[in-house]
Amino acid sequence: MIKNEIKNIQLESATIYADKFILCAGGKSYPRTGSTGDGYRWAEKLGHTITKPRPALVPIKIKEDWVKDLQGVSLQNVELKVLQKNKKQESYFGEMLFTHFGLSGPLVLIASRRIGELLENGAVVIAIDLEPSLSREQLEEKLRKDFQKNIHKDFKNYLPELLPQKMVEVMIKLSGIEEKKKLNFITRPERQGLVVLLKNLRMTVEGALGYKQAIITRRVAG
Repeated sequence: MIKNEIKNIQLESATIYADKFILCAGGKSYPRTGSTGDGYRWAEKLGHTITKPRPALVPIKIKEDWVKDLQGVSLQNVELKVLQKNKKQESYFGEMLFTHFGLSGPLVLIASRRIGELLENGAVVIAIDLEPSLSREQLEEKLRKDFQKNIHKDFKNYLPELLPQKMVEVMIKLSGIEEKKKLNFITRPERQGLVVLLKNLRMTVEGALGYKQAIITRRVAG
């Protein structure tokens, strides 16, 4: 005799008999839709092996406070790199959004699956390339030429040519360059530091928002 074998399902007005039954209870994500993860418990009681479910397509929380100042900023055509122990694990290209807690948008939601896996093994860092179409050398040359053409322009007034306006104040703080400094007085090390920020804007992952914000649940059954 097979343990916990289902022979029939008893309804209020009828009994359903079948050789096999399919349990369709949904995942654990978006519980307000009625999918609370009960199906895992039911399947386990019937003798099935359940591997650890994880939230997927979920926004990411970031530790750095300056990210909150960028709430609402949307970036297009950027590259997102996922790093662990200073080594690139994955990279993605597309659109993303800064929020009050960290990052969201299509690019981040897709990357969240891999980020969740890596977090189980240690700290994860996200690096954003704001100018993926240019190499570091090409970007530095562009800045050098721009600075020569606009020698009397303040650093703060130049940055909107590279970034959304709302990112300007944050980038000034991160770069350490005085906002009113004229472009022709910016040193080569300062210019190179700006290139690093534009090509490798790093932030530390605090975690994912979890099942309440996840669009799907993944790896639910074994």
